[in-house]
Amino acid sequence: MFVRKFECPSCGGSLERLSPASTSISCGYCGQTSFVGEESISSVGLKHLLIDYGSAFNVGQKIKLGKKEFTIVGRIRIGYDDLFWDEWYVINLDTAEEAWIQEDDGSFVFFKKEKNIDLFENFIDNVRVGRDENFRGQYDSIFVTSKNRATITGSEGELPVHVKPQDIADFVEGLLKGKIISVEILPKESILFVGTPFTLDEVRFL
Repeated sequence: MFVRKFECPSCGGSLERLSPASTSISCGYCGQTSFVGEESISSVGLKHLLIDYGSAFNVGQKIKLGKKEFTIVGRIRIGYDDLFWDEWYVINLDTAEEAWIQEDDGSFVFFKKEKNIDLFENFIDNVRVGRDENFRGQYDSIFVTSKNRATITGSEGELPVHVKPQDIADFVEGLLKGKIISVEILPKESILFVGTPFTLDEVRFL
């Protein structure tokens, strides 16, 4: 099993990186976000400890969804207006398979990363809710159901993306052949995810 140990550059607290794909990690002691490499760590952004609002999930928890087992190793909170949603980063510690669980006001979607995509300038301004978009010919036509410009409120554990508190990101969601499509336009990359809704009754907590 992959494990890398670090010390928080801010408070000296012990940090563990469990996924080889992770590029950022948040200190559970002081809330400092840091970017990590193979053997390096450097602090970035403001300190922020997430408030727990009573989710069924938590970092470090092992779950089984369908036939697959995962460990929750990170969480990112994304806020817009007076609302927010959480995205939980999960991995299989034996196979390194990774996925995300989106939790938004009691609804849940299991997302797998499809690919990084290149988007044209001002993409988010030109996307229209309620019509089909093919993202500059890079993907099949997707019926857009929502778009948001949001703020990264904070994170917990480790993540496979370079984000820090107060970063601005754009989010577009749509439907394609019964699947939920999510495009996340982050400061350093744009990623397309394909998701399937589920309920907590389908989750086995190990």
